[in-house]
Amino acid sequence: MKFFIFLLFPLFLLGSEPSYQTIETPLKQGWNLVGFSKKVAKDDISNTTFTYQKGEWVKNGDIFPADGVWVFSERDETLLLPHSGSELKDSDISKISLSSGWNLISIPIQSAVSPDIFRDQKSVWKYNDGDWSQYRQDANYSEYPQIDVLGVGEGFWVLSEKDEVIDISERESQLHNFSSEKAMNDYLTAMVRYNKNYRGGNFYYSYFRGGGIFEENSLGMIVLDTAVPEMIEDKSSAPTSSESAKSGSVSNTTTTNTQEAEVDEADIVKHDGNHIFYLPANWSENKILVTSFTDILDGNSEPITEINRSKKPSELYLIDNKLIAIYPQNRNFWGFWRNIDYDIWSGKSSIEVYDVSDIQNIKQIEKFEFDGNIVNSRVTGGKLFLVSRYMPYIEVEYPKTYLDCEEDKYCYYQKDEVGYFTSDYKNPIEKEIHTIPTMNNESLISESTIFAPSKINQTPYITSVTEFEISDFSKHNSISVVGGSETIYSSTEALYIVSNEYPRYYNWKDYEDRIAIYKFGISDGLKYSGKCFLDGKILNQFSLSEYQNTLRVATTKSRKWWIDGDSTDNMVFALQEQNGTLETVGEIRGLGKDNEIIRGVRFLGDKGYIVTFEQTDPLYVIDMSDPKNLVQGKNPLEIDGYSTYFHPVNSKLLLSLGVNANSDGRETGYQLQLFNVSDFNNPKLIDKVLMPETQSTDNRWNFYSEAINNHKAFTYRSSDNLFGIPLRELIYNEMSVEDKKNYLAENYVELSEELFEKYELKISYDEVVKKYEWELANGVTVYLETARLERGSVRIETATSIYFPNYFYKNDLKIYQIDTENSKIDFRTDISGGKESSYDYQRGIIFTYQEKNYGLYILGGKFYLGEIE
Repeated sequence: MKFFIFLLFPLFLLGSEPSYQTIETPLKQGWNLVGFSKKVAKDDISNTTFTYQKGEWVKNGDIFPADGVWVFSERDETLLLPHSGSELKDSDISKISLSSGWNLISIPIQSAVSPDIFRDQKSVWKYNDGDWSQYRQDANYSEYPQIDVLGVGEGFWVLSEKDEVIDISERESQLHNFSSEKAMNDYLTAMVRYNKNYRGGNFYYSYFRGGGIFEENSLGMIVLDTAVPEMIEDKSSAPTSSESAKSGSVSNTTTTNTQEAEVDEADIVKHDGNHIFYLPANWSENKILVTSFTDILDGNSEPITEINRSKKPSELYLIDNKLIAIYPQNRNFWGFWRNIDYDIWSGKSSIEVYDVSDIQNIKQIEKFEFDGNIVNSRVTGGKLFLVSRYMPYIEVEYPKTYLDCEEDKYCYYQKDEVGYFTSDYKNPIEKEIHTIPTMNNESLISESTIFAPSKINQTPYITSVTEFEISDFSKHNSISVVGGSETIYSSTEALYIVSNEYPRYYNWKDYEDRIAIYKFGISDGLKYSGKCFLDGKILNQFSLSEYQNTLRVATTKSRKWWIDGDSTDNMVFALQEQNGTLETVGEIRGLGKDNEIIRGVRFLGDKGYIVTFEQTDPLYVIDMSDPKNLVQGKNPLEIDGYSTYFHPVNSKLLLSLGVNANSDGRETGYQLQLFNVSDFNNPKLIDKVLMPETQSTDNRWNFYSEAINNHKAFTYRSSDNLFGIPLRELIYNEMSVEDKKNYLAENYVELSEELFEKYELKISYDEVVKKYEWELANGVTVYLETARLERGSVRIETATSIYFPNYFYKNDLKIYQIDTENSKIDFRTDISGGKESSYDYQRGIIFTYQEKNYGLYILGGKFYLGEIE
């Protein structure tokens, strides 16, 4: 190694992302060992440089992407260099050619990697800040520190025993376990440090006026929120009447609309054909409500019992008399922004399991608390599969420099009990390292159950899949990957996680969207089964579907932000598991016209249905019966508007829900469409229904249906093809004097001392009187909002500041039926949800009771019943 030591000088280098026009490289005074990831012509750099190519030193020559470069600088500076682009093909741009012996190289793409990417080479050496570090699998690191990261923009030496070509992009993406717990922790810590995923610091803010308990909102109203004590035990109220206690079942009942027939999905409303478990609309109502079909049929829509909790769950499952409540992270918004805290997924989330076999004696029987956030879940085969995501972080403190600026009224520095200060953000002091997520305070991962890539410069998410036996929740196990988890899809055989956290960074000009897909087998024990990378981004969970051991995926690749004029490509892939990877066995590219993106997709059996849209809606049908030979239908159907959701009616008919548009592509409202797809070469539109019936571009945004973008709000009964779609209309309505009086009586009570005693409020009556002394002295009435009082907090308004809504929402559940004999969509009835000023969730249930069909419209936890004629 002595033959090159004369050129090794201390360096301090932080890798940086290049801009499109220049390469930015920081240099310290003296010699620096760097890499550029782009070709740099010799005439573009005035500094003295040395590269080591084919065993020869080259002074002041052209520099290529994989070259390690010694650069001499007279001072601390940042090089701003134009680059000549790459002369390599996309397939070669991430490859490094190693010769037998010593190689001075850098990573040729914008990636920082773990040094084990050179696990087959004899040794790797790096020199930083006057210190050597080394990577070698069989080495004892007592003499030299171990290399943790080979960063973007760094040069290094590699000793190879043979001539070899290494594909960095391929190697960095290969997932592996770890030889020990220490190796796992070292890897995660290195990733956190490289990405500067720090939490904490020196930040002090006061968001409340005058440091007191009052806060004035934008309407001049005074608000006081008091904390609600955390409830430790369940408090289930008794049924409200003798009628409520009776039980009775309904028949032919719709449940949560799911993507796969045997895979259940969580929702905000669940029922067992007798009792209905649902969530209130108000975010601050921390409870699960229970009613029954017979109570609703008897005209009692109030809950018959409730489960009070310290916070509100997001979704529910109801399986075999077990109610499963899911509580994702619910961190305070301002609490997050009060710190420079990128650790958004490292709070706590949980699930709770209740025995609801006795509706008057509901008991919590299990609770599992996770570090991080619960992303999604599925139930199939008697098991709950929970996907959670955690971001490792290091808790830090930044050194303070105190300043003498007390008399400076323009001093905007931070302040603590000592005085004003600035923080040294470049030199954080590490307090605690948090790399391991836990479940019930036990590690959720281990060196043998986590799979990690060698790529370091990606957000350090850890995504875990935890499997629970529903019959016995004590039986559970987990498996994890280092990667994101934006979307999940599950069949009965496998669960797939899609991550957007793995883009291709070859160069800015050729930047392309890319996703990672991770497969977990679930039918015969939980296991990691492989991964793949695909061009483009997916629309939603319906962009994936598994059929006969083949995964079908639809993606859109767009580079709108870069190229003048939009440029898109819509693709369909067929993938099969082969030797621990998901291999593409068939694909179709080029669906849609220029600038069109996928707006709707559904795979059903051996067919795929894809809608792209910019001005018109081409419906493409793909024959996928042979995964290795995908066939696109010859005549895609072009119509105005676009579909967002497809629902199968039978082997010939396909129902779609979507957006109507005029010939210019401007949206006018919603639409239902019925297609005949018996001939995949010639799909036909055979019926179309508008919602509302009268549409224009002027009133388009006065209408909303949750079902347009949430399949769980769509209700379908396959036995008779009845289905329901909620529709909300915004109606502007100036209140009359009488209406205002009624609004006041329904929502407010006048200030009185008795109210403060009744609700045991933390603020006193005398404090409020003092605050509103002027108003009360001048005859201005002071009101308290009733809903806030019932939740243990206070909203105080004066008669002159109360805002009276000048609009309301008219809500309806529209019931339709498909006439399969005549291939028509028939309107059956409207179930009115009443006039609401809030923006609540929408759900529908269709059921039969005493030989009559009913529709139940659930609007934010309120029930509206209607008979279907």
